[in-house]
This record gives sequence, C-alpha cells and structure tokens, in this order.
Amino acid sequence: MIETLLPQAMSYLTDLLLKNEEVQKFPKDFVSASMRWVRSWFLEDDPLTKAVVESNKSAGVKEAVLHDKLSELLKNPQFVEELRGQLAAYATHRPRQKNVVDGSTIEATGPVRIGDTGTIGEDSYDEKNVVKEGSTIKTGGDFRLGDG
Repeated sequence: MIETLLPQAMSYLTDLLLKNEEVQKFPKDFVSASMRWVRSWFLEDDPLTKAVVESNKSAGVKEAVLHDKLSELLKNPQFVEELRGQLAAYATHRPRQKNVVDGSTIEATGPVRIGDTGTIGEDSYDEKNVVKEGSTIKTGGDFRLGDG
C-alpha cells in the first residue's frame, strides 16, 4: 500500500519543489502551507537534500535525491499519515484532465482515436481532448481527437 504513494508523492514533491508552472496557479495559501510542510520533512534537517534541491543541478538529479529521501520517509507512520492529507489537498487543486496527450510520441501503424465513445455521465474538465505542444502523433490511418 505504501508503494502506491510513491508515484503520487513524487509528482507532488517535484511539482512543488521544482516549480511546476501549474502549481503556480494554485491558491497562494495552499502553496505556502504545502512548501512549509515539505521543507519540514525534506530540507530542514537534511543539508544534502536541501543543497541538491536548491542547486543548479538538473531536474533528473533533483528527482533522484527526492525519490531516495521519500523512500526513507515512507517508513515513518507519522509522515505517511501527513502525506495522505497533503496529497488529498493537492488533488483538489490539480486541473481535471481527460484525453490529454502531453509531451508524448505516439506512433501507430493504423488509425488513432483519442476521446470518448458512447454516452458520458460527467463532462466537467479543465482540459479535454488536447494534444499539447511537445507531443507528436504519427499514424498510418485516420487520426481523430474528440468525443463521439
């Protein structure tokens, strides 16, 4: 069960600590409180992690250090309990997306369809049926983006 927290927690940490532009759109009080919490566990008592995160090193190096630190912290029940609360609050601020291709390369020998088929119950998303910049789609047939 703890293993399932690792990918969510890594996304949360890298978004906050590596200044993801989407996180900058979140309410300021949420970001400030989250940063205080992250700093208390990751930076205040760990000069190595703090030095790497605040350095000019690549995002990959920083993520590796955060991953190692997070793996250790997940052994602490108090941290896990607090982390679950942080992730729940984080989820409420993230944009709702569906059928979004972001920074991906899709290569198919046949047709490509991105979108829903049939009747949809809920359709309230911040982004839906979007191919973002940095994505490439190569298809040997028709390409369709959208519902229907």
